[in-house]
Amino acid sequence: MESVELEGRLVQPEDGRLVLLVPNAIVLGVYKAIVSPGVSLPLVRGRLNACVEVMSDAEVSQVGGVINDRGKSFKFRLGSLQSEATSEWSKEFFFNVSSPSLATLRRSYGLGNVEFKILCAVRKRKVLYDNEVTKVAMSSLCR
Repeated sequence: MESVELEGRLVQPEDGRLVLLVPNAIVLGVYKAIVSPGVSLPLVRGRLNACVEVMSDAEVSQVGGVINDRGKSFKFRLGSLQSEATSEWSKEFFFNVSSPSLATLRRSYGLGNVEFKILCAVRKRKVLYDNEVTKVAMSSLCR
């Protein structure tokens, strides 16, 4: 079986990173199907912007901040859906992404290889911990 090649557009949002925009529908579909409790969409300033991070803001600065490839389309393939704990989240759910053209782009700017991924859902730390808030207590707040 062969994986399908998809395409996204390279942009540099206000936060300084260089990202490949991909359809939000990819993330929304996976998010709706995840059966793990306590997950939420990976929103940035209240908005969903599904993407693959190609360069961090520090890497963009390292290469001089001038990226000539913005606006161009790049192809990628989705890998498996995975989850792991990170320093920021108790768990994040993501697709591994394969893109030789994005890897080549990074090398052309003198940067090393990284693992590309599309973040689909996150669980904040301590969301599932016992605390004083219960469904009964919450229902009294909603009257």
